[in-house]
Amino acid sequence: MILVFISALIVLTIINKYIANSFLYPPAIFTALWAGLLFALMLSGDTFYPISLETLFLYFLGAFAFSLGGIMALLLVFRGKRGKHVVISEQRRIFVQRMLKLGLTILVIAFPFYLLRLYQLSAASGLENFWIGLRYQTTYGTGEKFGIFSYLIATARFMALTAFYENYYSRSNRFLTYIIIIMAFIYDLLTAARLGAMLLLFGLIGIAWICSGKITWKPICIGVLAFLPLFSIAAILLGKGGNLNATFSENLLGVLKSLQVYTLGGLVAFNKAINSPLSFDDSYIPTLRFFFAVANRFGANFDLPTFNTQFTLTPEPTNVYTIYFSYFLDFGWTGVIIIMFGLGLLLTLIYRTAIRGNPQGVILYGMMLGALMVSNANEAFLTSLSYWLQGILFTSLLYRWPLVTSREKLLNVNVSENPINMRIYRV
Repeated sequence: MILVFISALIVLTIINKYIANSFLYPPAIFTALWAGLLFALMLSGDTFYPISLETLFLYFLGAFAFSLGGIMALLLVFRGKRGKHVVISEQRRIFVQRMLKLGLTILVIAFPFYLLRLYQLSAASGLENFWIGLRYQTTYGTGEKFGIFSYLIATARFMALTAFYENYYSRSNRFLTYIIIIMAFIYDLLTAARLGAMLLLFGLIGIAWICSGKITWKPICIGVLAFLPLFSIAAILLGKGGNLNATFSENLLGVLKSLQVYTLGGLVAFNKAINSPLSFDDSYIPTLRFFFAVANRFGANFDLPTFNTQFTLTPEPTNVYTIYFSYFLDFGWTGVIIIMFGLGLLLTLIYRTAIRGNPQGVILYGMMLGALMVSNANEAFLTSLSYWLQGILFTSLLYRWPLVTSREKLLNVNVSENPINMRIYRV
């Protein structure tokens, strides 16, 4: 039966690619990704428990609704202005480079204080192992976690994506770009979590693709080479598939097993949410958590749910449940359809903005690809709404802040083609 849904998702991928004439189109990426995930799950045989027909149908229904949202967005774009390319002045580019250098300076100055905060968090856990203590305290501990450094970690990611885009075709600032990207990965990896580093890695790949105007192999190859050590570091330090006292071969086999569970386990674990939704109480990741948190800032007294979900046997234990987890528990089948339709619409609008060369759209596209590529394990859109608002604010300050020069603004001009990789300046 799983083969039927794999085939249906492949057909949907072909249709999406045909409609947009590009695999960079978010519904094409999403449906292709999920076809690949289900295919890998099928090849895993009895490594995982079988999932129900209802779960498979929801996976297809979510992808189908996402695709319909993308089509709606394309229809809206076709009704409006087309064939426009954003032009950014040279003054704006200079301003962005200066802000990146300033941001890097802040990251370097703040780094010792960041390390001090990490040591404080680990010590508060009472555990002897530094990394396990840090992870435990930031996951299950009470009180303030990273505090202001959580915003600095996110800002480091935004800076890395921006620097990579700004200097994609330039050699003059490559060193600055590499330093910012390395600092961003260091800030993320020191949290003892993997999600942030994965979002950044896939975000960089997304920007490389959108700047090239197509899916290219070089970013994929570099991404794979970077992904394995990034995933392995946390797995070994936290004892999730490896440990510092094991041999290389033992760690390799353990990390690969952990990677298989992390990649495919969520698809199996979500089966429990479909079959036994009442086994999950209200303390787990409601979709609209952000709005409860904002209300509390203004005097409300909501008990905020945690981002930490219970473990489910697949038969290996895992606590990841795919993008659909909170949608389904909060709003059921109807909610999944409506939310996935809305995401397809909004993300396609970002895609259309990005391929016209809008720098803000390009960077948000990178963020979007990162969120889509971890949809097998986590929901990184509505439950991460604060992160998205920070990204929009960051890119708006860089590219839309009107106080650079009195005449500076984003402009649209007609062009005969869609030169995403052309640098056009208004002097």
